[in-house]
Amino acid sequence: LIFTVAAAGVAMHKPSASLADALLCPPPKFGQVEPSVFRAAFPRSESLAHLRLLGLRTALNLSRELPAQDVLAWFEAQGVRVAHLGIAVWTHPSVAPISAECAFV
Repeated sequence: LIFTVAAAGVAMHKPSASLADALLCPPPKFGQVEPSVFRAAFPRSESLAHLRLLGLRTALNLSRELPAQDVLAWFEAQGVRVAHLGIAVWTHPSVAPISAECAFV
């Protein structure tokens, strides 16, 4: 997933006392691409508190698979727009599939 957040300089959500006490767990493979743009694997329920702090505006799903229903419901409840792009291939066109390299193993 690719996430966009409020523009730089715009205040993000401030954690409530209960949220500040909670252990914040980013989604798997979470990282910043550039200011206001982050990427991650599908978030799990335990990652939602971390994502809430970012003040998400948009989530772009690059996979053909959909995130879990509870995550989609959370996006909707938070007012996060979700776009499903469904890209099928993640390898560069000039790179042979890994199965071809493993054929003789």
